[in-house]
Amino acid sequence: MKTPKISVEQFYVENASSLGLHLLAGADGLKRIIKEKVEDPIDHKNLNLDVPFMKGKMTSTEVLIIAIWDELEPAISAVGCQLHHLRLYETENNYADYY
Repeated sequence: MKTPKISVEQFYVENASSLGLHLLAGADGLKRIIKEKVEDPIDHKNLNLDVPFMKGKMTSTEVLIIAIWDELEPAISAVGCQLHHLRLYETENNYADYY
């Protein structure tokens, strides 16, 4: 499977503080979280053998997006935000959404 394109479409702030948004928007923000938790572990890897969060799981776009959610959600919650929607592109016209 070619390395898919990952798009975080929306996230919500859980509280009135802007700290969560500041942390996600800064240099150590959302891009860093996605790179560390998802891109680096899956880039040019055999998803079934080399990616810890995919071991023992069927490799499909639908299963992969749920596994990616499970990787991203704790890190995003840790800065006071809530992940709302992920979109994972397999091709330009084939993608999966997860809420």
